[in-house]
Amino acid sequence: MESTIEYICRYEAEGAILVFLTGWDEISKLLDKIKGNNFLGSPNRFLVLPLHGSMPTVNQREIFDRPPASMR
Repeated sequence: MESTIEYICRYEAEGAILVFLTGWDEISKLLDKIKGNNFLGSPNRFLVLPLHGSMPTVNQREIFDRPPASMR
């Protein structure tokens, strides 16, 4: 999944990428991989927002905020 996301970020047009996973464990593992990735882990270029029903509502609402123009 990590390599697919990186490919999209490098070679496809701007826009959000939604990744659907089966549970919090998978979400957490992918989030760790993305944060550790030299390209995807850049907080100045990418905004990664995990979303799961067990998260507080305030965190879930972040997905509706438009990121800065320079970020994917």
